[in-house]
Amino acid sequence: MSERITVFDIEVLNGDPASVCSIGIVELLDQQIVNTYYSLIRPKNLSFDVYRYNVHHIRIQDLKKAPSFKEVWQEIAVYFDHRLVVSHDVQGDMAALRAAMKRNKIAYPSLQMSCTNVLAHLLEPQLEKYSVTDLCQYYGIPMAQAHHALADAQACANILIKLLEKAHMPS
Repeated sequence: MSERITVFDIEVLNGDPASVCSIGIVELLDQQIVNTYYSLIRPKNLSFDVYRYNVHHIRIQDLKKAPSFKEVWQEIAVYFDHRLVVSHDVQGDMAALRAAMKRNKIAYPSLQMSCTNVLAHLLEPQLEKYSVTDLCQYYGIPMAQAHHALADAQACANILIKLLEKAHMPS
């Protein structure tokens, strides 16, 4: 039986954990990318954070006309409910996602989680660095743009595929 896996990445606008401002999703089926999704998200707290802006370059003016988290969640809930959900920093990404869901009074989906950072540490203990960029370089995976939610999700999905191949595990 084939299992669909959701690989995702989010960016947050500021120090408010619920300030999710973009999400990228890659859906895997049998270790193949079958669907992608990207959206900017207008968080309720639009305060500016220079540090985070210097990471993802998402401008407040780009978010003013973006859909709200509730609107985006209506489109993406299917990728999270009853799925294996993977991120490169699953604790951080899920904490922000949970905070946004709580703020918007959205029920938390039933899901399982995994983390390519943790898996890479287990399967590639000889490496010195485990960032998405470092793992892409190690595995020869092209990376479009670091800290763009969809590009990071695509890179993470390809890292997951390499890790599953190394472990000889079907998805």
